[in-house]
Amino acid sequence: MDAKYLLPLFIPALLIAGCATQTVPPAPEKVDTAGLENEDLEVPDDLVDDDFGDLDEALEDLDTLGGGAPADQPTAPESTVASFSTADVATHNGRASCWTIVNGAVYDVTAFIDKHPGGAENVLKLCGKDGSVLFGAKHGGQAKPEAALESLKIGALA
Repeated sequence: MDAKYLLPLFIPALLIAGCATQTVPPAPEKVDTAGLENEDLEVPDDLVDDDFGDLDEALEDLDTLGGGAPADQPTAPESTVASFSTADVATHNGRASCWTIVNGAVYDVTAFIDKHPGGAENVLKLCGKDGSVLFGAKHGGQAKPEAALESLKIGALA
């Protein structure tokens, strides 16, 4: 057999053998810190940076913008998701305004009626109703239809 055919087999074998002969360095010794106080520990001067100017400027900018909360008062994010009842959705039941519910979210699909590849009638069946079963049966698990629907989301079902 020609050596050029053996070389690709030989190199991995050498690498594996080389890895098997390497030794793992020992774990560092544990240092007994019992009885030491913080003042006993010295930190080199080149590792200490007392210049907090950038942080102070950033905090001032945040205060100027009206952001930030006092340290003792955590803030909760404001909800920007609108919520709609089934009665709200039911009023948008035609070609002029078509809303539907799919899996607890509310979508305004009016602009998509004439763009639906399966025809406008398939979208119009969902207007003013919960379309979860119909949408799931036809498009469930398909990335493109789910992404198109997600782009039309206007809120959540209350």
